[in-house]
Amino acid sequence: MTTGALIELGKVAAAVVALSGLAVLIGKAVRGMLRMVRRLTRLTDEVLGDGDERPGWGKRLTAIEANVAALQAKIREVAHEVKPNGGSSMRDEVRRIAEATGANTPPGAP
Repeated sequence: MTTGALIELGKVAAAVVALSGLAVLIGKAVRGMLRMVRRLTRLTDEVLGDGDERPGWGKRLTAIEANVAALQAKIREVAHEVKPNGGSSMRDEVRRIAEATGANTPPGAP
């Protein structure tokens, strides 16, 4: 083999190595972009919803607000019953029964 042929062979080998390296870099970039697209797709599905199986943030927030309103109403009802309010609460009734039956007097008291 002549020197010129070896130089040409070296150029071809260098080109093959360069193209292989470029292909690896492009492959990594494409994989990274696909990973980012998958993440963005999941985020979009989370925010907007994924059909009937998983509603979006708006519908879920509306459902949470309705649940909170129902729980607040129940808490107000319970608070009304356990605080003395002039005779109509459950606490007032328990106190009246305890006084009538003597259940609130300590043992051994006259």
